[in-house]
Amino acid sequence: GGFASSSTPSPREIQREILDARSVASCLEVVEQHSTFLDDVHVASLYNRVADLTLRGAKAGAQGGSSSASLGHLTELVKLRLPSMNPRSLSTVANACGKMKPADGQGQRRQRGGGDDGDGDG
Repeated sequence: GGFASSSTPSPREIQREILDARSVASCLEVVEQHSTFLDDVHVASLYNRVADLTLRGAKAGAQGGSSSASLGHLTELVKLRLPSMNPRSLSTVANACGKMKPADGQGQRRQRGGGDDGDGDG
């Protein structure tokens, strides 16, 4: 259920749609439908919601590469909005980035760093 093209959704209505989104595709639909009405809080919330849903999908073994172009659009939107975001929105984005960090590569560096903590150098 969307909004009639003549009515402008309120910020609260958009936020409700973000919170109600049950899939990455639903989140990206909100971006497409309301891109001109999204404020910094919406953008940060969407990014965090996508991170939550992606993390949940990864734990369930789902593969989610089908919407990478749309996800790229959302990421660009986040980058554009960063300079104007308040600390709370920035924190939300940072939290989302932490959830979406790549699983491979990151863990290997940590293991290597952890192994170097011994007294091997005398």
